[in-house]
Formats: sequence, structure tokens, C-alpha cells
Amino acid sequence: MKKTLPGCLVIVLLLVLSCSKEPLADTGIYVSREVFAEYLDASSEFIIVLPDIQNYISVETYTPYLEKIINCILALDTYGFKIKAAIQVGDITNFNTPEEWERARALFARFDYRIPYIMCTGNHDYGVNGDCSTRETLFSRYFNYRNDSSLVASFERDRFENAVFEVELFNRPVHIYSLEFGPRDKVLTWADSLAKANTGVMGILLTHAYMFKAEQRYDFSIFQYEQTVTPYAFPYSRNEKVNDGEEIWQKLVSPNDIFRFVFSGHKTCPDYLGTLISENTEGNNCLQVLFNTQDFPFGGEGWFQILEFHADEKSASLRNYSVLLNEWEHSILNKGSFIYK
Repeated sequence: MKKTLPGCLVIVLLLVLSCSKEPLADTGIYVSREVFAEYLDASSEFIIVLPDIQNYISVETYTPYLEKIINCILALDTYGFKIKAAIQVGDITNFNTPEEWERARALFARFDYRIPYIMCTGNHDYGVNGDCSTRETLFSRYFNYRNDSSLVASFERDRFENAVFEVELFNRPVHIYSLEFGPRDKVLTWADSLAKANTGVMGILLTHAYMFKAEQRYDFSIFQYEQTVTPYAFPYSRNEKVNDGEEIWQKLVSPNDIFRFVFSGHKTCPDYLGTLISENTEGNNCLQVLFNTQDFPFGGEGWFQILEFHADEKSASLRNYSVLLNEWEHSILNKGSFIYK
């Protein structure tokens, strides 16, 4: 979600930011530009990935740690690193309550006028107290993209659990497909039709439950309930067909050559982090990523991912950074190791 400020307000905002001694001072986190400049290339463009944030949102004493992450992302933008979007992998709330949604909306409003942000819904964002017994969610009441310039299309009018957004990388459009937890067949059919109508635009898929662990998608046809918290284990799967990671791959991602990245969360420790590179039907690679730190201290220990698109416009890097620990995790992908074009 990104809004547009009048020109005079943009100037005022930039002046305020330029005069700020330290963008993160209000949270007690001090991160200099050099911390990022050591690893990130200023000529690159970036998409930030946030994990499941349910514990940051539901436990008020943990909420400031999510605010630290948001402040850090805003600092990156202020320092001149080109943040083109922030995406979040679902489970925004723990119990699907108005209080949680209000808290999440207030935090992400910090990105308004600065950075487009795109979220997907997880199992905890549905049903009574997040029990995922129905498809009812308060998401669109608090995150309304109806008048957002980045919105391309939504599956249902004025509901945004299934929507496509457009951002730019190196002045080229990129479509981010945000799909519901355990997407229904009709949702995948809708997304497939949009992908086929936009074959010249690179796609990134964002959905909550896709990978079970490193190198393995959710696949109920093989593993059944051995893969814990499969979408098939939740109550609403008894009411209408759902799709797990393997089915999403077969029905949507692999047949459509536009998709180069998939991001998901949901799975907890010890298998909270992993990647899988698979060839689609055209023989091109797609990077699939699992990222969920909800079981870490303080709701997630301040970790987020930085997806760096290099200026060669064909290679990407992926790193984790914790604003609480001021630590990097580089072993996910080495610099330039994933070729997406």
C-alpha cells in the first residue's frame, strides 16, 4: 500500500528526515549506514521480506520489536538504498481480533508515502479467534487497497486477501501475487488467468503455506499429516478444496514462466528457514523461500530478509538481518548466486 503526498509535504518530510540525527533513535536502536553499505550495493534495488508477525502483534510487550524492524527499513530507505517494496508472509495477527488488526495497521502506516507494502493472510488471520474455521477475516477492513495505485486486480471486489500489485524494479513492472492461506481452486484459476494475460511481466508469489522445510514443498498427496500444519489440517479445508505448496507449484507457478520467486512463512522451528530452486515447465529456475522466525525471542528477534536485485538486472542475493542483534545471515544465497533472467 502506497499513497502519494503533495509535493510541498514531500519536501517537508525530506527536510525532517535529513535533519534527524538518527532515524532509529526513538526505539533505542542505532544502525549506521555503514552496517548496510558493507554488504549491500547502492546500485541495487531491494524488496524487504517480513516473517510471520503474529507474536509481535498479539503480545504488546513484543510490539516495539516490530517497530524497530519498520524503523530499520525506513532508515535503509533514508540512507539511499532503493527499497521498492516490503512484503509480509502472513499470520499478521494471532487471533483475528480488531485490536490486533488496529495495532498492525498503525505500525504499517509508517510506510505510507514511502514504501509500498504487500501482505498475505495466514491461518491465524481467519475464523473466530484465529481458529481458521472459516474464510472470514478482518484483513480488508484494516488494509484497504481499493484506491492504491499499486493494485492491479483483486479476486473479489473490495477484498484483498487475493490480489495482484505492481511495483517497479529498474523501471520495469513487477507483479506481486498475494494469495490466501491454502488458496482455493477458483483463486488459483483466477491468478493463472492474470499470469497468462501478463506474460511480459515478472511475477513474485506471496502465500502463507507453501514450503515445509528447505528443499521441500508441502505435498499432502505424499506426506499427508506427516508434514505438520499442512493446509489440509485446518477446519475450513473440510468445507472447500484447498491447495498446498506442491499443488500451487503444479497449477500456477510452474506452468507460468513469469514466476521467478515464491515467498512463504507458516512453518516454525526447527524448519523455519529454507530455499528451493526448481525448474518450471519452460526450464527456467524459480527461487522458493521459507521464512518464519515467530518462535524466536521477543516475537521474532528482529529478523527480516533483504532481497537484493543487482544492477545487472539478472541476478539476486538474499540475506537475513536482525536489527536487535545487529547480525547478518549470509548462507541463504551468496551474492549473485540466483539468476532470475
